[in-house]
Amino acid sequence: MHLMPSVFDAAFNANKPQDVCYWDGDLDLRQLVEVHYTTLENQHGLMTADELKNNGLEFKFELTSLKYGANNTDESAHAAIQGTTFRPQPASENGEQQAYNAKQVRASEVGRTPLVRVSLIDKESGDVLDYGYIRIEIVEKETVPVQPDKFISYTGKGYNYNGECDLEPWSFQTTWSQTEYDLYHMLDITRTDFENSSCYGTEGCSAVCNGKENF
Repeated sequence: MHLMPSVFDAAFNANKPQDVCYWDGDLDLRQLVEVHYTTLENQHGLMTADELKNNGLEFKFELTSLKYGANNTDESAHAAIQGTTFRPQPASENGEQQAYNAKQVRASEVGRTPLVRVSLIDKESGDVLDYGYIRIEIVEKETVPVQPDKFISYTGKGYNYNGECDLEPWSFQTTWSQTEYDLYHMLDITRTDFENSSCYGTEGCSAVCNGKENF
């Protein structure tokens, strides 16, 4: 795998995430990286795990913050790393990363793309000899069967998820983390599911759905 040299390259210049992980699984990050070297005789080689250890080198894996646009929800808050193991898991109600081994929730994880910084470390000195980035997409394990429509009675907090047509003095501060934690969890859908099945209001408080305006 070719590591991205910067956060910007990993987030925007790569055509797609460098790897994927099932939402209810985990990923050994050591399987994604290699150390190549060139000798004084200009011979190229690939360092084995034993050679890496014998030369006093090791990999360090850390999640790095990644936010798109005005969205304050951190993509990397939807995963955790313990040692060399990457694990998808939902962000907290406040949109922050939870401790490793939190309950995995499909609705909150699928479609997220956490960013991992990979550093090659000199174990004796602690110096970073090289580094790069891997963006990992959290994906479905298999096709989820379509469930029939059902009525859900919600008794949680009274967030307004569609406040663009309210009076001017009102200001709603619904965050993506609140939408994700309260709405997606309740319906057991992903963000992609929600966006593909929802309609959005336009200027003048009108809305268009399947060709019909102000439905």
